[in-house]
Amino acid sequence: MTTAPATVPLTIPQRGTLEHEIRLLFDCTGAEVYASVWNNEKRGTLLLPLTVTWIVRAETGWDPDDANRVRGRLTISATWEQTRAVTKDGYWDLLWVPATGERNFLMEGPAVLNRNVTEAAA
Repeated sequence: MTTAPATVPLTIPQRGTLEHEIRLLFDCTGAEVYASVWNNEKRGTLLLPLTVTWIVRAETGWDPDDANRVRGRLTISATWEQTRAVTKDGYWDLLWVPATGERNFLMEGPAVLNRNVTEAAA
């Protein structure tokens, strides 16, 4: 599967917990996904590694004729400790690596720092 990545903006709450759910319209069995925030579109310096947590890799009983049926769901997240270290806007991406090993960016876009968030540690 080689496609152009979807452009999706991401807001990073400085000194706040980031958690964003992503829904995919294909079976994610055997795939790995990585998400990161970089200093620019060329993926120069890593600003923030994002944690990827699978909610479900493939829903059972899905209808192959329903193109809008969500089949994979995951969250990307970062703790407030991680986001407080981010001091500038960047560029984020979601890298998809299926069982075949082919690398493909599914999503990417501006990562905008929201400096108005103040969340105390739990």
